[in-house]
Amino acid sequence: MNVIKQMDDLGITAEMLDDVVHDAANTLAANANNGGLRGQVNFLLIICGQTADEIVNAAKLELPNRSQSPELDPEPLQDDEEM
Repeated sequence: MNVIKQMDDLGITAEMLDDVVHDAANTLAANANNGGLRGQVNFLLIICGQTADEIVNAAKLELPNRSQSPELDPEPLQDDEEM
């Protein structure tokens, strides 16, 4: 049976899943953070759909008095690749 139809038939609304979605997203984010820079970059590229420029620009805001940083390759990093 289609999950959406089943939930509609039960009277389950989107609001009822808000906490479930939030908890799942928190778990994904925690796993990405535990994966270090590689895990974080891959999470932002693949899961969140951010571009390399968006990631670099957001990270630059955390740098003290630094206006430039190397560009990231927009492709997800593989385990055997250097950052």
